[in-house]
Amino acid sequence: MKIRAKAAAVSAAALLVGMAAAAPAAAGTGGVGAVDIQEAAGCAPMAGAPYRIGTTVKADVTSYGCSNGWTFRATLQSSRWWGWAKDDTTRWFGSTHRVLNDYNCGGEHQHRVALWATSPTGYNYPVHIGKTVTLNCG
Repeated sequence: MKIRAKAAAVSAAALLVGMAAAAPAAAGTGGVGAVDIQEAAGCAPMAGAPYRIGTTVKADVTSYGCSNGWTFRATLQSSRWWGWAKDDTTRWFGSTHRVLNDYNCGGEHQHRVALWATSPTGYNYPVHIGKTVTLNCG
């Protein structure tokens, strides 16, 4: 469990660094679309690496320290010959924990989580793609 917690902390740090780097300069811009880096620093969304339990692929997504003005969407995806299939999607506001599930896992595929965040000011952060893992469901 310590390894998973450490990985989650690293994932949150990487996402926040990416969010801050992607944010446009907010000094003097104001209004909708302006990003307050302090606001982003207080909110920590995380996309955990997918894992398998039996023939179900799961992935944890979490946000903490986020006001209810934050909006999140996360999608568990699996690789196919034509691209990435959307296996499960969840949406939420503020701080919470959710579990994504792919109950129809079969064979060996790569899996990942895509995480989108929108700040209370309306800024849409670039999509964050979590760790891609190969899982064999038999």
